[in-house]
Amino acid sequence: MTLLRNNFSGLTNGTTLTTGNTGGVSGHAFDAISIPSGGTLAADNTHPSNGKVALKVATTTTAGAVSAQWLNASLGSSQTLLYFSVSFLKTAAATPACRPITFRTSGGTHVASVLFSANSLSFSCGSGFVGAGNFTTVIPSNQYVRVEGHIDTSAGTIYAELYLSQYGTTPDETHTFTGLTTGGPIDRVDVGNGNSATSDGPFWIGDVGVSTTGPLGPAVVSGTTAIALKKMSVVAAFTTPVHARVTWDNSTDKTYSTGISQAVLYPKSSPGVAWNGLISVTEKGDDNTTGIVLDGQLAVAENLPGTFAGNLSAYMYPEELEPSLGNDGGYTSQPRETFGLCYKDNHQLHILYNVLLQPGSDKYQTLSDNSDALAFSWDFTTTPVDIPWGRPSAHLVIMVDYAQPGALSALEDVLYGNAANAPSLPDPLSIYNIFDPFAVLKITDNGDGTWTANDQGNGAISMVDGNHFQITWPSAVFLSDTTYRIHSL
Repeated sequence: MTLLRNNFSGLTNGTTLTTGNTGGVSGHAFDAISIPSGGTLAADNTHPSNGKVALKVATTTTAGAVSAQWLNASLGSSQTLLYFSVSFLKTAAATPACRPITFRTSGGTHVASVLFSANSLSFSCGSGFVGAGNFTTVIPSNQYVRVEGHIDTSAGTIYAELYLSQYGTTPDETHTFTGLTTGGPIDRVDVGNGNSATSDGPFWIGDVGVSTTGPLGPAVVSGTTAIALKKMSVVAAFTTPVHARVTWDNSTDKTYSTGISQAVLYPKSSPGVAWNGLISVTEKGDDNTTGIVLDGQLAVAENLPGTFAGNLSAYMYPEELEPSLGNDGGYTSQPRETFGLCYKDNHQLHILYNVLLQPGSDKYQTLSDNSDALAFSWDFTTTPVDIPWGRPSAHLVIMVDYAQPGALSALEDVLYGNAANAPSLPDPLSIYNIFDPFAVLKITDNGDGTWTANDQGNGAISMVDGNHFQITWPSAVFLSDTTYRIHSL
């Protein structure tokens, strides 16, 4: 399990939660539902979250926890470290000891829980429901607040942040509670009210989530447009771009390449090796243009796929290149193998696939007092590989100035190797999969006419009001007053 999250947005007002209706647009379905007689665990639009509904939670005179549960099957295994996020709203009439999220063992024993009573937030832990610690910030009524943090049952610690805004990015109060006897590990997460007292609530949960990998950040925002270039039926208030007259001699625009470095050769059947001595790579492009002339005028110009080609020059090369030069055991003119290559300048990381060298014209001269190093030179062609999001290509360019540092580091661990893996050349889809988890803004097509946006807590998404959201990010582009395009970035 990496992430479980639910915002209940796929439910209609008044719908009681079941294991069968909590998935889909809402997020990850719950594994079990517990509603004692007279209890409420249902979608409700009295205090909508994300402009839709929220989860209304209440008990009556029958004691018992009212909760939707993620069990070990969804958690993946017993968890000793679990991150969590929950937003909730209380009214002034909310009665005591409500626990919007509770963590339990496989046998149901209490490990820890978020607890609010009247205007106070606190945590409890262990099988005796011992107080772990309190917050001093007053919880306002009729307003969603968010609690984030993590529980470490091995260390006996709880770290928690309180946000007085459901979508806030700066906590209003933080605490680390240590020296706790929590029990554990965690095999069950109860969402609703983990308290068994009678007449608790009502209160509303806007969204909830748990993760094994790190903080969750503000909740996702969902829209009703699944494909780019369709008209909006949920208003997205993107920031209108401000234009200005072009200027020159702006120092921030003076970026240029300072040469290549960190070249790696990827032979066909062995791990990558450093290519020391690579002087230059001359790129000749990979497009062809054809045209139709009518009555002496160019009527149609069409851009056709071509073959990426160029020239390599080097003072030296690794012996693993020999099979690609047609050399086998000292014999020349043997079948030449293709290889992969990556190299870097100060702004770009280049990746080449299926490089085929043409025979070079090496010139050997007599020794003299002014000897110059012999530079090898080879023309090359390539064979394109499949690109999932475009037409085939043999050349990928990673813009290192814009790539997320974590994504670039993860890619370099593959390209250059590390203690666990030999250097290797990933295919384009694998590179996409390396970068995808690090995207700041993630757009997911839910496959049912809706999409979901998640900014990983980086502030790209904000709620303008209860019915409108705003996405301010480079990949959110207005095409017209009623049409926009957006993608993960």
